[in-house]
Order: sequence, then C-alpha cells, then structure tokens
Amino acid sequence: MPESTSGSHPQLFEEELPATGQSVPPTDFAEAYYGIEKLSRRALVKRDIDQNQPALTKLAGQGAVILMLFINETGQVDRIEIESSEVPGALTQELAEEFRKVLFHPAQIDGNAVKSRMRIEVSIKPL
Repeated sequence: MPESTSGSHPQLFEEELPATGQSVPPTDFAEAYYGIEKLSRRALVKRDIDQNQPALTKLAGQGAVILMLFINETGQVDRIEIESSEVPGALTQELAEEFRKVLFHPAQIDGNAVKSRMRIEVSIKPL
C-alpha cells in the first residue's frame, strides 16, 4: 500500500452501515471487499465524475491523489480511503466526494455481483 504523504493512516470517508448503525474498522471492512486478483470481472464505470464540476475547477493544485474505492454489489461506492495526496486538502476532499458519486457495473465472480476494492490514481494538472 502506498504511504500517505502525511505519514499517517489513510483518511476515511464512510457512512454508517445501515444494518448495524456502526462504522466498521478499516481492516474488517476491507476484508469484505474482493481484490482484483479474485474477480472474474472487475467493476466497470457506468457513470463517471464530471471533471468540469465547479467545485473541482475552482480549486488549485497539481500532483497525484491515490484513492481506494470500496464498491458494493449494486455498483455504488460505499467508502473511500485516501491513501496519499500531493494536492491541498480541500481539493483532495472534493475529489473524494466526487468519486463517491461514481456508479459502477459491479465486479463479478463467476457471473455473480460482488463487493470489490479499486485503487485509482488521479493526476491533477493546472488548466
């Protein structure tokens, strides 16, 4: 796992789980989502982020952000971990919020929809 530029644990963006009303520790949560090596088909983008979002275009920064998306069996993003970021915190937060809205065709194992993890790197360049 890439090291965070701040030297701390990945920052988490999560909601309470509906079944229990409690957040799950990162290790337990991650284990419930399959990595790419176990999938017969990885999750595919159905609806991407709008790169011209005013919130994103107003923020200045240049560098890379590495995010881990946790995608459920319906194709929605359940949680995001920010593994590292070379851009200002406000831009990193906006990116995470925009990726939370992305919809996917869920990953599959033998034709069955499953929860999966997806690591992505976003490169930010000035306009």
